[in-house]
Amino acid sequence: MNTALAVCQSGGWAEDAATLTWHERLAERLAALTPPTRKDEFWRYSRLSACFAPERTGRGLDCPFPSPEPLAGEWIRLDQGRPVASHTRAWRLRPWSELDETTRARWRERLEPGEDFFALRNLVEADAVLLLELEKTADAPLQLHYRHGAGWVQPLVLVELAPGARGALVETFSSFGPSTQNGAAHFWLGEGAELTHGVFTAGDGQALLHRVRARLCAHARLDVQAFASTGAYQRLEWDVTLGKSSTLRLSGITQGVPGGSNDVALRIRHAAPGAATDVLWRGLVPAEAHSAVIGRILIEPAGQRTDAAMRLDHLLLADSAAADVKPELEIYADDVACGHGATLGRLDDEALFYLRSRGIPEAEARQLLIDAFLAPVLQRFTLAEVLRHVQSRLPRPDDAAA
Repeated sequence: MNTALAVCQSGGWAEDAATLTWHERLAERLAALTPPTRKDEFWRYSRLSACFAPERTGRGLDCPFPSPEPLAGEWIRLDQGRPVASHTRAWRLRPWSELDETTRARWRERLEPGEDFFALRNLVEADAVLLLELEKTADAPLQLHYRHGAGWVQPLVLVELAPGARGALVETFSSFGPSTQNGAAHFWLGEGAELTHGVFTAGDGQALLHRVRARLCAHARLDVQAFASTGAYQRLEWDVTLGKSSTLRLSGITQGVPGGSNDVALRIRHAAPGAATDVLWRGLVPAEAHSAVIGRILIEPAGQRTDAAMRLDHLLLADSAAADVKPELEIYADDVACGHGATLGRLDDEALFYLRSRGIPEAEARQLLIDAFLAPVLQRFTLAEVLRHVQSRLPRPDDAAA
Protein backbone atom coordinates (compact mmCIF):
# COMPACT_ATOMS: atom_id res chain seq x y z
CA MET A 1 0.00 0.00 0.00
CA ASN A 2 1.42 3.39 -0.98
CA THR A 3 0.80 6.34 1.29
CA ALA A 4 1.47 10.06 0.87
CA LEU A 5 0.99 12.16 4.00
CA ALA A 6 1.22 15.90 4.43
CA VAL A 7 0.96 15.83 8.23
CA CYS A 8 1.52 13.08 10.80
CA GLN A 9 -0.35 13.51 14.06
CA SER A 10 1.55 12.60 17.20
CA GLY A 11 0.55 9.60 19.22
CA GLY A 12 2.08 7.44 21.94
CA TRP A 13 0.95 4.04 23.16
CA ALA A 14 -2.68 3.14 22.50
CA GLU A 15 -4.77 2.44 25.56
CA ASP A 16 -5.74 -1.13 24.76
CA ALA A 17 -5.65 -3.60 27.65
CA ALA A 18 -2.72 -5.69 26.41
CA THR A 19 -0.52 -2.66 25.74
CA LEU A 20 -1.43 -1.07 29.09
CA THR A 21 -0.49 -4.24 30.98
CA TRP A 22 2.79 -4.53 29.07
CA HIS A 23 3.54 -0.83 29.59
CA GLU A 24 2.90 -1.09 33.34
CA ARG A 25 5.35 -4.00 33.61
CA LEU A 26 8.00 -1.93 31.83
CA ALA A 27 7.38 1.03 34.15
CA GLU A 28 7.83 -1.23 37.19
CA ARG A 29 11.12 -2.55 35.81
CA LEU A 30 12.32 0.99 35.08
CA ALA A 31 11.51 2.11 38.62
CA ALA A 32 13.64 -0.73 39.99
CA LEU A 33 16.67 0.14 37.83
CA THR A 34 19.38 2.69 38.42
CA PRO A 35 21.13 4.53 35.58
CA PRO A 36 24.37 2.97 34.35
CA THR A 37 27.71 4.01 35.80
CA ARG A 38 31.28 3.65 34.66
CA LYS A 39 31.35 0.30 36.41
CA ASP A 40 29.19 -0.99 33.55
CA GLU A 41 31.43 -2.29 30.76
CA PHE A 42 29.67 -0.54 27.89
CA TRP A 43 29.56 2.79 29.78
CA ARG A 44 33.05 2.86 31.28
CA TYR A 45 34.27 5.67 29.00
CA SER A 46 31.05 7.71 28.91
CA ARG A 47 30.29 11.18 30.30
CA LEU A 48 26.92 10.28 31.75
CA SER A 49 26.56 13.48 33.74
CA ALA A 50 25.92 15.33 30.46
CA CYS A 51 22.61 13.47 30.06
CA PHE A 52 21.12 14.52 33.38
CA ALA A 53 21.62 18.28 33.62
CA PRO A 54 18.87 19.70 35.92
CA GLU A 55 17.37 21.91 33.22
CA ARG A 56 16.76 18.86 31.02
CA THR A 57 14.67 16.77 33.38
CA GLY A 58 11.28 18.00 32.18
CA ARG A 59 9.14 16.16 29.64
CA GLY A 60 6.83 17.36 26.90
CA LEU A 61 8.22 20.89 26.81
CA ASP A 62 7.53 23.05 23.79
CA CYS A 63 10.36 24.57 21.79
CA PRO A 64 10.17 27.41 19.24
CA PHE A 65 12.01 25.80 16.34
CA PRO A 66 13.22 27.89 13.40
CA SER A 67 11.60 27.36 10.03
CA PRO A 68 12.84 24.02 8.72
CA GLU A 69 15.08 23.73 5.72
CA PRO A 70 13.26 22.14 2.78
CA LEU A 71 13.89 18.43 2.29
CA ALA A 72 13.88 16.78 -1.11
CA GLY A 73 12.55 13.35 -1.96
CA GLU A 74 10.97 11.18 0.75
CA TRP A 75 11.12 12.54 4.29
CA ILE A 76 9.62 12.69 7.78
CA ARG A 77 10.28 15.45 10.30
CA LEU A 78 10.04 14.84 14.05
CA ASP A 79 10.02 17.80 16.48
CA GLN A 80 10.44 17.09 20.19
CA GLY A 81 10.11 13.38 19.48
CA ARG A 82 6.79 13.67 17.63
CA PRO A 83 6.23 13.36 13.88
CA VAL A 84 4.90 16.67 12.55
CA ALA A 85 5.16 16.40 8.76
CA SER A 86 6.06 13.92 6.06
CA HIS A 87 6.20 13.28 2.36
CA THR A 88 6.56 9.68 1.20
CA ARG A 89 4.93 7.31 -1.24
CA ALA A 90 7.09 4.22 -0.91
CA TRP A 91 6.77 3.74 2.86
CA ARG A 92 3.63 3.13 4.88
CA LEU A 93 3.41 5.27 8.05
CA ARG A 94 1.19 4.45 11.00
CA PRO A 95 1.15 5.56 14.66
CA TRP A 96 0.72 2.86 17.28
CA SER A 97 -2.94 3.77 17.78
CA GLU A 98 -3.73 2.70 14.19
CA LEU A 99 -2.14 -0.76 14.41
CA ASP A 100 -4.24 -3.90 14.69
CA GLU A 101 -3.78 -6.13 17.72
CA THR A 102 -1.79 -8.75 15.81
CA THR A 103 0.79 -6.15 14.75
CA ARG A 104 0.90 -4.65 18.23
CA ALA A 105 1.49 -8.07 19.82
CA ARG A 106 4.27 -8.82 17.35
CA TRP A 107 6.07 -5.58 18.15
CA ARG A 108 5.59 -5.81 21.91
CA GLU A 109 7.50 -9.08 21.76
CA ARG A 110 10.22 -7.59 19.55
CA LEU A 111 10.71 -4.55 21.83
CA GLU A 112 11.95 -6.53 24.84
CA PRO A 113 14.63 -4.17 26.27
CA GLY A 114 16.28 -6.45 28.83
CA GLU A 115 17.76 -4.43 31.70
CA ASP A 116 18.92 -1.47 29.61
CA PHE A 117 17.97 1.66 31.59
CA PHE A 118 17.80 4.09 28.67
CA ALA A 119 16.01 1.61 26.40
CA LEU A 120 13.40 1.04 29.11
CA ARG A 121 12.99 4.74 29.70
CA ASN A 122 12.46 5.31 26.00
CA LEU A 123 9.72 2.67 25.87
CA VAL A 124 7.99 3.88 29.03
CA GLU A 125 8.09 7.60 28.22
CA ALA A 126 8.02 7.60 24.40
CA ASP A 127 6.69 10.87 23.00
CA ALA A 128 5.34 9.05 19.96
CA VAL A 129 5.52 5.57 18.44
CA LEU A 130 5.70 5.47 14.66
CA LEU A 131 5.74 2.33 12.49
CA LEU A 132 7.35 2.54 9.04
CA GLU A 133 6.73 -0.38 6.70
CA LEU A 134 8.34 -1.08 3.33
CA GLU A 135 6.68 -3.80 1.27
CA LYS A 136 8.82 -3.62 -1.88
CA THR A 137 11.83 -1.78 -3.28
CA ALA A 138 12.07 1.98 -2.71
CA ASP A 139 14.26 3.90 -5.15
CA ALA A 140 14.82 7.01 -2.99
CA PRO A 141 16.08 7.06 0.62
CA LEU A 142 13.60 8.00 3.35
CA GLN A 143 15.02 10.86 5.43
CA LEU A 144 14.13 11.11 9.13
CA HIS A 145 15.04 14.52 10.53
CA TYR A 146 14.88 14.80 14.34
CA ARG A 147 14.84 18.22 16.03
CA HIS A 148 14.98 18.66 19.80
CA GLY A 149 15.32 21.75 21.94
CA ALA A 150 13.78 21.49 25.41
CA GLY A 151 13.58 18.91 28.17
CA TRP A 152 13.87 15.15 27.82
CA VAL A 153 12.85 14.08 24.29
CA GLN A 154 12.18 10.42 23.42
CA PRO A 155 11.14 9.45 19.89
CA LEU A 156 10.52 5.80 19.07
CA VAL A 157 10.55 4.59 15.46
CA LEU A 158 9.75 1.02 14.38
CA VAL A 159 10.91 -0.07 10.93
CA GLU A 160 9.86 -3.27 9.17
CA LEU A 161 10.97 -4.45 5.74
CA ALA A 162 8.94 -7.21 4.12
CA PRO A 163 10.81 -10.25 2.76
CA GLY A 164 12.78 -9.24 -0.32
CA ALA A 165 12.18 -5.50 0.13
CA ARG A 166 15.02 -3.05 -0.45
CA GLY A 167 15.31 0.50 0.80
CA ALA A 168 17.42 3.17 2.48
CA LEU A 169 16.80 5.18 5.64
CA VAL A 170 18.81 8.26 6.66
CA GLU A 171 18.55 9.72 10.18
CA THR A 172 19.78 13.27 10.86
CA PHE A 173 19.66 15.25 14.10
CA SER A 174 19.50 18.94 15.03
CA SER A 175 19.29 20.59 18.45
CA PHE A 176 18.16 24.12 19.34
CA GLY A 177 18.16 24.39 23.13
CA PRO A 178 18.92 22.70 26.48
CA SER A 179 17.69 19.16 25.95
CA THR A 180 18.57 15.49 25.92
CA GLN A 181 17.21 13.27 23.17
CA ASN A 182 16.99 9.63 24.19
CA GLY A 183 15.76 8.07 20.95
CA ALA A 184 15.50 4.60 19.50
CA ALA A 185 14.96 2.98 16.13
CA HIS A 186 14.05 -0.72 15.92
CA PHE A 187 14.63 -2.49 12.61
CA TRP A 188 13.12 -5.79 11.53
CA LEU A 189 14.45 -7.05 8.20
CA GLY A 190 12.48 -9.91 6.66
CA GLU A 191 14.07 -12.76 4.76
CA GLY A 192 16.25 -11.45 1.94
CA ALA A 193 15.46 -7.80 2.76
CA GLU A 194 18.15 -5.14 2.37
CA LEU A 195 18.40 -1.83 4.21
CA THR A 196 21.03 0.88 3.86
CA HIS A 197 21.01 2.93 7.06
CA GLY A 198 22.63 6.36 7.16
CA VAL A 199 23.21 8.33 10.37
CA PHE A 200 24.49 11.90 10.56
CA THR A 201 24.86 13.83 13.82
CA ALA A 202 26.42 17.26 14.27
CA GLY A 203 25.21 18.50 17.64
CA ASP A 204 26.00 22.03 18.78
CA GLY A 205 25.80 21.70 22.52
CA GLN A 206 22.95 19.37 23.49
CA ALA A 207 23.07 15.75 24.62
CA LEU A 208 22.04 12.94 22.29
CA LEU A 209 21.56 9.23 22.93
CA HIS A 210 20.36 7.19 20.00
CA ARG A 211 20.20 3.42 19.79
CA VAL A 212 19.46 1.18 16.84
CA ARG A 213 18.29 -2.36 17.46
CA ALA A 214 18.20 -4.49 14.35
CA ARG A 215 17.11 -8.07 13.77
CA LEU A 216 18.10 -9.64 10.46
CA CYS A 217 16.20 -12.66 9.19
CA ALA A 218 17.81 -15.22 6.86
CA HIS A 219 19.78 -13.73 3.94
CA ALA A 220 18.95 -10.14 5.00
CA ARG A 221 21.53 -7.37 4.68
CA LEU A 222 22.09 -4.19 6.72
CA ASP A 223 24.60 -1.58 5.50
CA VAL A 224 25.27 1.18 8.07
CA GLN A 225 26.99 4.45 7.07
CA ALA A 226 27.46 6.77 10.05
CA PHE A 227 29.11 10.11 10.81
CA ALA A 228 29.12 11.48 14.36
CA SER A 229 30.26 14.88 15.59
CA THR A 230 29.31 16.97 18.61
CA GLY A 231 30.43 19.83 20.81
CA ALA A 232 28.71 18.27 23.85
CA TYR A 233 27.97 14.60 24.54
CA GLN A 234 26.46 12.00 22.27
CA ARG A 235 26.19 8.24 22.29
CA LEU A 236 25.28 6.05 19.34
CA GLU A 237 24.49 2.38 19.79
CA TRP A 238 23.92 -0.48 17.39
CA ASP A 239 22.57 -3.76 18.76
CA VAL A 240 22.34 -6.20 15.85
CA THR A 241 21.31 -9.87 15.79
CA LEU A 242 22.11 -11.75 12.59
CA GLY A 243 20.09 -14.66 11.22
CA LYS A 244 21.15 -17.42 8.85
CA SER A 245 23.45 -16.20 6.06
CA SER A 246 22.66 -12.55 6.81
CA THR A 247 25.16 -9.72 6.41
CA LEU A 248 26.08 -6.62 8.42
CA ARG A 249 28.45 -3.98 7.11
CA LEU A 250 28.97 -1.10 9.53
CA SER A 251 31.11 1.87 8.52
CA GLY A 252 31.55 4.98 10.67
CA ILE A 253 33.52 8.15 11.26
CA THR A 254 33.75 10.10 14.50
CA GLN A 255 34.90 13.70 14.21
CA GLY A 256 35.64 15.24 17.56
CA VAL A 257 35.01 18.85 18.55
CA PRO A 258 36.97 20.62 21.33
CA GLY A 259 35.10 20.07 24.58
CA GLY A 260 32.89 17.36 23.08
CA SER A 261 32.64 13.65 23.75
CA ASN A 262 31.56 11.01 21.20
CA ASP A 263 30.60 7.57 22.45
CA VAL A 264 29.87 4.56 20.21
CA ALA A 265 28.75 1.14 21.45
CA LEU A 266 28.38 -1.89 19.16
CA ARG A 267 26.80 -5.19 20.21
CA ILE A 268 26.66 -7.73 17.40
CA ARG A 269 25.28 -11.24 17.89
CA HIS A 270 25.65 -14.13 15.45
CA ALA A 271 22.78 -16.44 16.39
CA ALA A 272 22.64 -18.58 13.23
CA PRO A 273 25.10 -20.14 10.77
CA GLY A 274 26.68 -18.53 7.74
CA ALA A 275 26.36 -14.85 8.75
CA ALA A 276 28.98 -12.18 8.05
CA THR A 277 29.95 -8.96 9.87
CA ASP A 278 32.36 -6.29 8.66
CA VAL A 279 32.92 -3.28 10.97
CA LEU A 280 35.23 -0.39 10.10
CA TRP A 281 35.19 2.73 12.31
CA ARG A 282 37.68 5.60 12.28
CA GLY A 283 37.88 8.65 14.50
CA LEU A 284 39.48 12.09 14.32
CA VAL A 285 40.13 13.58 17.76
CA PRO A 286 41.26 17.23 18.04
CA ALA A 287 42.46 19.09 21.12
CA GLU A 288 40.28 18.86 24.25
CA ALA A 289 37.99 16.25 22.67
CA HIS A 290 37.22 12.67 23.63
CA SER A 291 36.09 9.71 21.56
CA ALA A 292 35.28 6.16 22.63
CA VAL A 293 34.24 3.07 20.68
CA ILE A 294 33.45 -0.24 22.33
CA GLY A 295 32.51 -3.10 20.06
CA ARG A 296 31.63 -6.69 20.88
CA ILE A 297 30.92 -9.53 18.48
CA LEU A 298 29.29 -12.55 20.10
CA ILE A 299 29.33 -15.86 18.20
CA GLU A 300 26.78 -18.22 19.73
CA PRO A 301 27.11 -22.03 19.43
CA ALA A 302 24.64 -21.92 16.52
CA GLY A 303 26.78 -19.36 14.70
CA GLN A 304 28.94 -21.81 12.76
CA ARG A 305 30.61 -20.65 9.52
CA THR A 306 30.66 -17.07 10.80
CA ASP A 307 32.87 -14.54 9.03
CA ALA A 308 33.39 -11.50 11.26
CA ALA A 309 35.89 -8.65 11.34
CA MET A 310 36.05 -5.46 13.42
CA ARG A 311 38.54 -2.62 13.04
CA LEU A 312 38.48 0.50 15.26
CA ASP A 313 41.13 3.17 14.56
CA HIS A 314 41.56 6.68 15.95
CA LEU A 315 43.84 9.54 14.95
CA LEU A 316 44.81 11.96 17.75
CA LEU A 317 45.41 15.44 16.34
CA ALA A 318 46.73 17.13 19.51
CA ASP A 319 48.42 16.30 22.81
CA SER A 320 45.20 17.00 24.73
CA ALA A 321 43.09 14.70 22.54
CA ALA A 322 41.87 11.49 24.18
CA ALA A 323 40.34 8.28 22.87
CA ASP A 324 39.39 4.86 24.18
CA VAL A 325 38.82 1.90 21.86
CA LYS A 326 38.00 -1.65 22.81
CA PRO A 327 37.09 -4.34 20.26
CA GLU A 328 36.01 -7.72 21.66
CA LEU A 329 35.28 -11.19 20.30
CA GLU A 330 33.34 -13.75 22.33
CA ILE A 331 33.23 -17.05 20.45
CA TYR A 332 31.32 -20.24 21.32
CA ALA A 333 31.52 -21.90 17.89
CA ASP A 334 34.47 -23.74 16.35
CA ASP A 335 33.99 -23.14 12.62
CA VAL A 336 34.53 -19.39 12.32
CA ALA A 337 36.82 -16.85 10.69
CA CYS A 338 37.05 -13.85 13.03
CA GLY A 339 39.44 -10.99 13.59
CA HIS A 340 39.56 -7.67 15.40
CA GLY A 341 41.97 -4.81 15.91
CA ALA A 342 42.31 -1.22 17.10
CA THR A 343 44.87 1.56 16.92
CA LEU A 344 45.45 4.94 18.57
CA GLY A 345 48.03 7.09 16.85
CA ARG A 346 49.15 10.45 15.59
CA LEU A 347 49.98 11.73 12.14
CA ASP A 348 53.10 10.05 10.80
CA ASP A 349 56.00 12.48 11.25
CA GLU A 350 58.04 10.80 8.51
CA ALA A 351 55.17 10.98 6.04
CA LEU A 352 54.58 14.61 7.00
CA PHE A 353 58.27 15.43 6.53
CA TYR A 354 58.28 13.68 3.15
CA LEU A 355 55.31 15.69 1.90
CA ARG A 356 56.75 18.97 3.15
CA SER A 357 60.10 18.18 1.50
CA ARG A 358 58.20 18.05 -1.78
CA GLY A 359 57.04 21.62 -1.33
CA ILE A 360 53.60 20.92 0.15
CA PRO A 361 52.65 23.38 2.94
CA GLU A 362 52.25 21.81 6.37
CA ALA A 363 48.49 22.39 6.58
CA GLU A 364 47.89 20.76 3.22
CA ALA A 365 50.25 17.90 4.07
CA ARG A 366 48.37 17.21 7.29
CA GLN A 367 45.09 17.29 5.37
CA LEU A 368 46.38 14.77 2.84
CA LEU A 369 47.29 12.37 5.65
CA ILE A 370 43.89 12.84 7.30
CA ASP A 371 42.15 12.21 3.97
CA ALA A 372 44.16 9.02 3.50
CA PHE A 373 43.22 7.88 7.01
CA LEU A 374 39.49 8.38 6.35
CA ALA A 375 39.47 7.14 2.76
CA PRO A 376 38.76 3.43 3.50
CA VAL A 377 35.54 4.42 5.30
CA LEU A 378 34.46 7.13 2.88
CA GLN A 379 34.82 4.66 0.01
CA ARG A 380 32.13 2.55 1.66
CA PHE A 381 29.68 5.48 1.91
CA THR A 382 27.19 5.22 -0.95
CA LEU A 383 24.36 7.43 0.36
CA ALA A 384 24.56 10.87 -1.25
CA GLU A 385 22.57 12.36 1.65
CA VAL A 386 25.23 11.25 4.14
CA LEU A 387 28.21 12.11 1.92
CA ARG A 388 26.92 15.65 1.39
CA HIS A 389 26.74 16.24 5.14
CA VAL A 390 30.09 14.57 5.82
CA GLN A 391 31.97 16.59 3.22
CA SER A 392 30.61 19.81 4.74
CA ARG A 393 31.90 18.84 8.18
CA LEU A 394 35.30 17.31 7.53
CA PRO A 395 38.25 19.52 8.52
CA ARG A 396 39.72 21.93 6.00
CA PRO A 397 43.50 22.42 5.77
CA ASP A 398 43.39 25.31 8.26
CA ASP A 399 41.52 23.09 10.74
CA ALA A 400 44.01 20.26 10.32
CA ALA A 401 46.85 22.57 11.29
CA ALA A 402 45.18 23.53 14.56
